[in-house]
Amino acid sequence: MSLMQVGLADKTGEIDAGLLQATAAALNIQVTRDLTQFWNVQASVSYLPSPKKIPAGVWPVFLVKELPPGEGGFHMDKHNQPYAEVIGSATSSEWTIDASHETLEMLVDPYGNRLQNSTSIEIENGKIEDGTGEFAYLVEACDPCEADKYAYAIQGIEVSDFLTPHFYDPVETPGTRYSFTGAIKA
Repeated sequence: MSLMQVGLADKTGEIDAGLLQATAAALNIQVTRDLTQFWNVQASVSYLPSPKKIPAGVWPVFLVKELPPGEGGFHMDKHNQPYAEVIGSATSSEWTIDASHETLEMLVDPYGNRLQNSTSIEIENGKIEDGTGEFAYLVEACDPCEADKYAYAIQGIEVSDFLTPHFYDPVETPGTRYSFTGAIKA
């Protein structure tokens, strides 16, 4: 597998360059140290000083002021290259978790079409229960654990928790790690 390259760039013009660099460094550690323990991904993350100068082959994660309603996550550009947009604000650092979330999901499923079979679920009386068959689920590596309370810090930067492939196991197994932080229990 070739090394994927991700670049963090600010289109808002309002985020401190030092924080952008620190966030890119934390994301690089997360991708190279944490994500590779569970997902077959080889990647690096770097800070891009100009959102208008993206090197060829780099998948950008752009910090933007706003997104259209219902938009978020990653997309394909006209060359079928994945990219992400995240709302960034100089008054809040929550965007670091969102940038981590989108980076990890883009790396685990670059084209947004990876499916994993598992036990189907049904909602009975407001509770999620196992169904009677199988279902193909879209692999969203961060969505089930996307709450900020599940985030963890790398060098003082908050990053998103993420699922391990075991999240899709059809049977719960004691002692199995379903998310990196262990916040997801089954």
